[in-house]
Amino acid sequence: MRGIVKSVSAIIVSLGLLTISAPSTFASETDSYGDSLRDANQLISDLNRPQSVHEKAASQSGRGSATKSVQTASMYAVGYGRATLMTAGTVDWALFSEMNVDFSFDWTRVIDSSGWQRVGAAGFNTVQALGISRTYTDGWKHSWRAQTDMGVGVPTPWGYWNVAHQTLTQFADVYGDGAWNAWR
Repeated sequence: MRGIVKSVSAIIVSLGLLTISAPSTFASETDSYGDSLRDANQLISDLNRPQSVHEKAASQSGRGSATKSVQTASMYAVGYGRATLMTAGTVDWALFSEMNVDFSFDWTRVIDSSGWQRVGAAGFNTVQALGISRTYTDGWKHSWRAQTDMGVGVPTPWGYWNVAHQTLTQFADVYGDGAWNAWR
């Protein structure tokens, strides 16, 4: 009987040791898993952090202190905009002239701009787009001017005759930050 008590005691003691050692083994696995998570999070944050060309080269070559200056290489997104000025009813309600300037910019300069006109008239009225041209260009601003001839017409046997007419001039400025201003 004494042998049975010793073997049962040995089983209980070994089970107790297993339950005591199991949480510590589990805890060390959790800690190493937690370290792996921290390492992965650090890697993701390092990848998301903007680095200069010099920092990337130094981190890849392992010579972090050998770089003399750190210059951040920025990547600019390009934006697109349209400046529009529509003028209707300057001589008659059935006339309109629209000046449009399409432009691209990168928040520091105007990359490119192009202009076009749209005109229209109803009835016997006449409208003629006289042209649009860029009048000023620098890195930050492009200026445009458009001219339109608008006339109120009456029918005659020889065609439409303008009773009144006016030359309309429209202006637009576009800027490197995407802003624009148009007036007449």
